[in-house]
Amino acid sequence: ILQLVELRKLDLEDKVQKHLSWFKSDGDRSLKEITIRQLLIHCSGLKRDGDTPHWVTGEVPTGDELKKCIRNRPSAFSPMETFKYSNFGYGILGEIIAQVSGMKYEDYIKKNITDKLGLSRTSSVLTNSIKNNLALGYSLDIPGKEREAYKHLETKAFAPAAGFSSTVEDLCK
Repeated sequence: ILQLVELRKLDLEDKVQKHLSWFKSDGDRSLKEITIRQLLIHCSGLKRDGDTPHWVTGEVPTGDELKKCIRNRPSAFSPMETFKYSNFGYGILGEIIAQVSGMKYEDYIKKNITDKLGLSRTSSVLTNSIKNNLALGYSLDIPGKEREAYKHLETKAFAPAAGFSSTVEDLCK
């Protein structure tokens, strides 16, 4: 987002609707007031994760599911009423990056961040190259219970909130 601000392609005070025409809901009029800055600082009032049970099911929402949640009253508070951490809001920021840059979010990140840093096995999506080189995380060590390996999730529309997948080699760079 800040790269696009530096390029004067957007402004932090822009309303989200300026860049995403679908960012509206008949039942949630506060959406028209939300700015890019409010999304960045988690003061937009949007729910933390939207309407999907993705942390339970492992099925993270797609861009279309993000849009559907917007139509279904996504706000928990009015903009700037309180701090409310929102993965959902960062998913929206990824949609803004895609719209303004004319590139898919993951392509923008690759071209403008990871490639420039020489991070060939770091990505906002799980590529096969990264999957083949990732370590596994495990559940807590509970007496009498086998530790479970955590699956690597495809973060889809929440990639902007989820960060990057990387390898130890790239992290050392």
